[in-house]
Formats: sequence, C-alpha cells, structure tokens
Amino acid sequence: MNYTNVLLMTSTIAPADDVFMLVRKDPELRLADYKASFEFQINLLKSDTIDAIVYADNSGFPLDHLKNICEKAGVSDRVEFISYKSDALPSLGRYFLEINLIGRAIAVSKLLSADVPLRIWKLTGRYIVTNIGKIIREAPDCDLYINCRNHPEPWADFYLAAFTMRGYTEILAKDPEKYRDTIVGERILREIIDTKSFLGCKIVKRFTRVPWIFGVRGLDGVQYSSFSGTMKYYIRIAANRIMPSLWI
Repeated sequence: MNYTNVLLMTSTIAPADDVFMLVRKDPELRLADYKASFEFQINLLKSDTIDAIVYADNSGFPLDHLKNICEKAGVSDRVEFISYKSDALPSLGRYFLEINLIGRAIAVSKLLSADVPLRIWKLTGRYIVTNIGKIIREAPDCDLYINCRNHPEPWADFYLAAFTMRGYTEILAKDPEKYRDTIVGERILREIIDTKSFLGCKIVKRFTRVPWIFGVRGLDGVQYSSFSGTMKYYIRIAANRIMPSLWI
C-alpha cells in the first residue's frame, strides 16, 4: 500500500518540576535538543522521505523558535504545530502520557485527519535517529511497526514507532488506563502485542535496521552517542547478523 508518511514529533519542552523519573528538565536545554532534532527532520521533508511533520508539545511552551526554523527552510506548508498544556498529572506513567499526547494530536490535527492512507511515524522529539530515512523506506505494509527487544527484558521501544490509524485505535490506545500508574508501559505493551490477537491488524515487531540514536536520554542524562551507547549500537548490529533471533 502507498502510505502518506507523517512524522509526529512528541514534545515536552517545559516539563513539570515533579515529573517522574526525569533528569533533563531545564527548558532551555530541552528546547536546544528539540531544535537540533527539528532541523534534522526538516531534511526528511526536503528529500520527500516523509510527506509532512506534526509537532505536538504538551507543556504549552511557545513554539516560535521552531516555526522560524520552518519558515527559513521554506516548508511551512508541510508542517503543523500543536501546543497545549496537558492536565494529566506528571507523575503518571510515561507511556500513558505519550498516548494522551498522541491522542490529542490526532484529535486536533488537520494533517492527521486527511482522508488518505496514513502511516504515522511517532518520534520522541528530542532524538535524532540518523538512519530513520532507511527505516522509513524499508518499512513493511503493517498497522504497527515497532522495535521489540527480549534482553535484558521483554520490551517494546516507543521512541520511534510507526502505525496506521487502525493500529493506533486497536493496539496502542486500546484501554489506556492499564498504563496510567506504571513506569513500565513499554513492557506491558510488549506483553499485549505478544499475547493478544488483533483481528485485521498486522504487527511487525522488529525493525529491519538498528536505529542509530543521537540525543540525551531524559531519564538519566546519558548521551546516546557516548562510548557505551555507540558500543551497544554496533553490538546490536552484530547480533542481528549472527543471531537474528536474539533481539537485544
């Protein structure tokens, strides 16, 4: 199927002081992260790797800096900005908050309401996945395309995932209350897509390529491009070739 590929960048530029398990809280530092990532993603538009970008921030922070970048690049007609102040408690589960942000974006976005087959690429907006273009171009026809890992524990990565509207409603956002009070929403999601049957929905649980991430992890402030992060990337590539069923 020929999809219209829309990149949905999720954003919390100014998180609450009491947000759970977050070290990188400084709005200025986070804005710099988002700006660097946004400039990278605009190149995906210019190369027609993606068709549009929806940038959705749930902290109510002004998005003028990002809009200026968009205007200078001449792609304003292909980018939509959404900014609102979430009333969800910051102490709630990370996946629960993400799904609420995605749901708000889908509800109000004009680009995401287009009457065409959409594939939404959800990206944690502070991150740069340097090989995302190849991941997008090689994506199979499915309702949920997500990278799962078995080690050190069963997990469904959610910093980057692709889904159709059916995949969103039938899988990702199905019964969101189960994720409300847990810090391991990605583990619960993995259990669900492993054990439940979703009639009419096709799920592909492993990317064809290992995502190469640049950015600062909000949980502990560690750079993905650090020595340990780079070693993990190459170990995963080697494992995919030598033991493709290992899923690390």
